Amino acid sequence: DSVDFEQQHNNNIEEETVTDQNTAAEITNADEQDQAELVDTGHGISLPIARIKRIIKQDDDVVQCSSAATVAIAAATELFVQYFAEQAMIMARGEKRKKLNYSDFATAVVKIDQLEFLSDLVPRTTTLRKLVREKKV
Repeated sequence: DSVDFEQQHNNNIEEETVTDQNTAAEITNADEQDQAELVDTGHGISLPIARIKRIIKQDDDVVQCSSAATVAIAAATELFVQYFAEQAMIMARGEKRKKLNYSDFATAVVKIDQLEFLSDLVPRTTTLRKLVREKKV
């Protein structure tokens, strides 16, 4: 019995090691696939299709998503990122700067109606001094 237990224990350890190696290989393969399958829609950004597919699969409401739909999502995402960055750049130029800051994105969210849906994700920041002055801290 003790020999069987030891053999079973060794088999379990081997199975766990193989499982860990397979998981590591899957992660490596997914990263390589991300790099191999980039969608370039001509807008200057290339998004990894495998990563987009993984994000889509996380949505319980989506049962399947065709390759064409995945590419369309990638293109729409690129256009959105470009638009958001352009609007933030307009905010930076308004302050005579060429460098984008977080505050430029937050200001764009506040000032541009189309970006209002991001208000919880990109809130405006304020200084501690201002909060103390307003007696909020």
